[in-house]
Amino acid sequence: MKMTLGKATHEMAGSDKEELVAFLHPAGWKGEGTEAVLAVLTDDAGGTASEREAAHFALLQILRDLALVTRRGALPEQLAGAVESANGVVCTLARDRSEEGVLGVCLVVALVFGRTLYWCAVGDSRLYCLRNGELIQLTRDHTVARHLRLQVLKGEMSLADLAKAPDPDALTSYLGMDPLPEIDANLKPFTLTGGDRLLLCSQGVHSALSDERIAATMVFDAQTAVEELVSLAGSRAKGRRDVIHAAVICLPAPKRPAKGQDGWSPAVKDTAPSTAIAQMPADRSLMPVFSHPSTRIGLAVAALAVTAILFVVVSLFLLLKEPAKPQASQQAPVPAAVSMRVERPEDRGRPDGFSAVIQEPEPPIAAPVLKPKLQYRDMEPNHP
Repeated sequence: MKMTLGKATHEMAGSDKEELVAFLHPAGWKGEGTEAVLAVLTDDAGGTASEREAAHFALLQILRDLALVTRRGALPEQLAGAVESANGVVCTLARDRSEEGVLGVCLVVALVFGRTLYWCAVGDSRLYCLRNGELIQLTRDHTVARHLRLQVLKGEMSLADLAKAPDPDALTSYLGMDPLPEIDANLKPFTLTGGDRLLLCSQGVHSALSDERIAATMVFDAQTAVEELVSLAGSRAKGRRDVIHAAVICLPAPKRPAKGQDGWSPAVKDTAPSTAIAQMPADRSLMPVFSHPSTRIGLAVAALAVTAILFVVVSLFLLLKEPAKPQASQQAPVPAAVSMRVERPEDRGRPDGFSAVIQEPEPPIAAPVLKPKLQYRDMEPNHP
């Protein structure tokens, strides 16, 4: 998926209609295999018609200088060189009109290619990055208020003195100053992630809207978000002649694995083991929870632990509930009958050999007296 772009301008009454925000796909990236977008936004510092015209000329100069920008050169130097060239255009226009020190133009440039961002800014126009719902200001304002806050942090100034500053919003660096006192730029590339959203905006946007409001509005698509931002800021401008404009760049969100690419599709199950392993994705964090190897090992360990606990509990239960062994009976056993054969005289000579049998019980035997056997469990071995 490609980056989506959006730009919008809220025109105030009596303002001219010069273009102050533009996108460009640098020709130097053709054939590189990576999409590149250049976003340029200029803003008139004082709201006059002359400054509006100067801002438009500065925008055109930036587009001309960076139309062939390429990664083969040092990108921060290329961007800074284009800003210096645009500053020369504004200074020349001011001299021709005898308005030196009067014309002021703010500028912010952003170059995005792949997941890399470079920027360059002068004045109080800003570049924001919205990532995971958090709005991050990437550029630094060139204003008196910022320098005063730095003095407060260093202990050179009190907060009471900061509140009494006569013109804290006055610019300390802008196009039209020769030479430029400050240029805000990143020398090292800023790495973007999928789903990041970039906002370039004039002072009329960030002065009228809070960071929370800007972040909540940027969740929409690029064009809807930027139109809503300038509309909200314009409704709060309170009759000022400022031209409020902004641009939004939305990076595509990370791609989700397609069906059959997550390591547990039927196609992988039906293949040989070696083939199935080769087809499994390198990033197994995208695999389903119960098919992830680490999850299977965890479940097996948990099952073994539960089984061991149940075994111990059942064993203790059976041990505690074992019935007592019956003690030997104290009663004497019933004696068995004793057979005695008695031959009577009158029965002698009988052919059947009949003889009378008389059974008499044996005399009772006295039962032995059983003495209990003592067991010493918690005593020392030499206990009597």
